[in-house]
Amino acid sequence: MPLGDPRLLVRHLTALSRRFFVRLLVPTLVLTVAVMAAVVYLVTSSSATALTNATSSHVEDLARAASARLDAWNQLVQAELSGYAAALEASSTPLSGTSAEMGRLFFARSSAFSEIALVNTQGQVVASSAGSVSGLSFEGSSWLTTAAQEAIITPIQEQSGHLDWYAAQPVTTGSLSFTGILVGVIDTAQSLGPVFLSVTNSTSSSILLQAVGPDHLLIFSSTMTAQSDAQMIQQGALTQRVDTPAVDSALQGSGKTGTVSYGQGKSDTIAGYTLDLPLGWAIVASEPSDVALASVANQQANASLALLGGALVLVVLLLVVSMRLTRPLGQMAATARRIAAGDLSARVDRAGTVEISTLAESFNLMVERLGGLITRVQLTSLELAESAAGLSAASSELAASTVQQSSAATETSASMEELASASTQIADTVDQVAVQAMETRESLEQAQQDIRATSERTLALAKRVEEISKILVLINEIADQSSLLALNAAIEAARAGDVGRGFTVVADEVRRLAERTKGLAADIAGITQGTKAETSATVMAMDKGVAELQGGLRLMEQVAEASSQVRVATRQQRIASSRVVDAMEQVSVASRQVSTTAQEIAVAAGGQATMAAELRRGTTVSMDGEVGVDAAIAAPVDLPPLAVSSSA
Repeated sequence: MPLGDPRLLVRHLTALSRRFFVRLLVPTLVLTVAVMAAVVYLVTSSSATALTNATSSHVEDLARAASARLDAWNQLVQAELSGYAAALEASSTPLSGTSAEMGRLFFARSSAFSEIALVNTQGQVVASSAGSVSGLSFEGSSWLTTAAQEAIITPIQEQSGHLDWYAAQPVTTGSLSFTGILVGVIDTAQSLGPVFLSVTNSTSSSILLQAVGPDHLLIFSSTMTAQSDAQMIQQGALTQRVDTPAVDSALQGSGKTGTVSYGQGKSDTIAGYTLDLPLGWAIVASEPSDVALASVANQQANASLALLGGALVLVVLLLVVSMRLTRPLGQMAATARRIAAGDLSARVDRAGTVEISTLAESFNLMVERLGGLITRVQLTSLELAESAAGLSAASSELAASTVQQSSAATETSASMEELASASTQIADTVDQVAVQAMETRESLEQAQQDIRATSERTLALAKRVEEISKILVLINEIADQSSLLALNAAIEAARAGDVGRGFTVVADEVRRLAERTKGLAADIAGITQGTKAETSATVMAMDKGVAELQGGLRLMEQVAEASSQVRVATRQQRIASSRVVDAMEQVSVASRQVSTTAQEIAVAAGGQATMAAELRRGTTVSMDGEVGVDAAIAAPVDLPPLAVSSSA
């Protein structure tokens, strides 16, 4: 079978799974790894939860801080514009000189505006800090009406590649010569960058800070590096739509702050949000979960390495322990193989744990008792062989006697045939009656002697059959003893467990041989009973023949006295002769049956002798060398009697 055969692989895996080391390692390793993995999971899960909560609090604080900085900047912008308005209201400069005055005021200080302009209520620029080069025009703007009444900051819009974002408030020049709106053009790139970067510079670079308008369009991101409105637009300002759960939550609230996690896998994000009420912007600070939980991932990796190292150490320790535990068992298995091969001198050293030492002591005691049991079986097999030899000899004698009886019956039959022929001659010639009668008388006397001899031999045959019955009783006793010995051997083997399984087979073989012997003995008993019945019938037939011969003799005497009765006597003689011939034939048939029975007894005895020899060969063992039956008889083992349980 090739090595790649799945059945061979299954057998190898099955054999491996039955090894003590594997059965000790697998449950222990599984339990230990499961417990350690659970501990690692609980520790890292707790750390991840704590770190997630900390990150959530941190990004929420950042969103609040950014919103606060944006509100402060908003107030500064409005304050700066209010300062310009107050200066213009306090100035006595005529309206025609307002542009110059505004330029002087604007360039005299650092400003969040790129330009300031004085606008009438229709949106027409009346004066500008840029003078005549100003290209501003606010005609048609929707916010003019509101700005004429109160200070506002307009929504930021993208127009023709630049961002339009204004701060406006009502203003009245000196001596009430003009009432309109003062508009400050906010430098978006230069204003928003410092506001948000002042927040992100103090935290991790992985945190993304965004400002998103009510229309979900990105206004500013901490990743922007723009220095102008055009660069901001290229980097997504008012062109990139932001639809995240954090933006949705912020825009749906009214000053509400909070945190939210969204995304899956490596794109999972932890975000904190708030709504900046003055501008209506969603301020969102977010950080990827894998970055925020990087320390937890490292902790998990270290814990996994520790788990793997612990598992390897556990495997090594279990291997050492299993080797120390199984080494005595391996030695015991090797000793058991030696005993199975016939070496009953092998013994197991009492070493190892208390349990292993006790097992070794019990194993050695079992081997000693097994040796004594085998010796007893050998002795019993010898007795069985001797009984079989005696039975075979008796059967041979019975066969010989039967042959002799058959020969005598044949001779008697021939004599009776001669007698019948003589009777015929007597009927034909009366002159020779006397002579023939004397000869017939002598023949009848001889026949009578032969029949008596045959009867005596038949009676001797009956006695031999009785001897066979006695031998059969002895065979049954031997078979019963063998069955008892086999039962004792099976009990001792069962006490030994798996180690004594081979001796259970020997005990079963001995028991089956004993049962077969009893069966054959029963068959022989039936045959001998038939032989006794046939022998009795033969003796009766012979007695009858003797009586008929005596009648013939009387008839012959009567023939000598009265010749007139010769024919009648001759006829009677013929009848008697026929009966004698029939009786002799019956004797011959009975003799053949007895001969066949004797042969069957001889065959059964030979089979019994063969079984006894097989039993001796099966129980011949090697104990410090070859030990045969004679040696076993000469040096029997002194053992305590074997106990038979009542349940058996």
